[in-house]
Amino acid sequence: MKHQPNSRLDELIRNASSRDSGEAAAAAIALRQLPDEELRALVQRLPRDRSSEVRRAVIAVGPRVVPLLLAAVESNGLDWDTGAVLVQIGGRQAVPVFVRELETPGARCRELAAEALGALGAAEQVPLLRGLLGDPDPAVADEAAWSLGRLGDVESVEQIAEVARHCEFDMVAAIEGLALLDHHLARDQLLAHLNDNDSAVRMAAIRGVAKSGHRAAIPSLIRIVDTEDWLILEEALIALTEMPDPAAEPALRRIADTRPDRATPNSLAFAELARAALRAIEESSRS
Repeated sequence: MKHQPNSRLDELIRNASSRDSGEAAAAAIALRQLPDEELRALVQRLPRDRSSEVRRAVIAVGPRVVPLLLAAVESNGLDWDTGAVLVQIGGRQAVPVFVRELETPGARCRELAAEALGALGAAEQVPLLRGLLGDPDPAVADEAAWSLGRLGDVESVEQIAEVARHCEFDMVAAIEGLALLDHHLARDQLLAHLNDNDSAVRMAAIRGVAKSGHRAAIPSLIRIVDTEDWLILEEALIALTEMPDPAAEPALRRIADTRPDRATPNSLAFAELARAALRAIEESSRS
């Protein structure tokens, strides 16, 4: 359907993303009061515009728009933007949409659907998600592993760990899933991934040990603080702030004491992160 200009709707979409909280709130109220015809036009813009502003405007409408989103999926199939909005506001009503997507060979949004079932807390779909851990599409298996972690499926920890062993580049959801499971195998795998050759995997593992509070990772994090990879260093400093430990003080002070006249572009920012970690150690020693 060709887009028909609607200056009122365009203005509301823009204002819903305004940095002015009052303007954004007023736009949200106005969006929720739109007649169904205009809301339908807003929903139709999701797959066409691929705009974060449109997504935020639809989300601002809230539960009232869910039947229109589901009707759009019935007519046109699931697309990434409509699916992402359904995860935000669809709740249980959206679960059948994602189950059908996963059960349809060659469907275009199976990766999103695998993630959505965990995000929506669809514990009844654990058997389906377990079956996806060996999916031919590694991205689907990766997101299914995250969802099983999110749903606390400890029984699948070995299979999730196996998926995580193949994580690389932009597919690290399985590692994030391990961090959500309270199991020794999950913690051991996170420790092992701290030394992975892929920097994205290492960063995910660092975030994972911090999220799980896995203090056995402290020595590895201290060693990482000496890395030259600034992305990994940033994650390690944040993790040491979340898990303060006096053993990290010498390494943190070397970074915190960076002199401005000898600073590289990123070193002053790292110095501030190191000082935050030192403050966390001091505060924890007083508690």
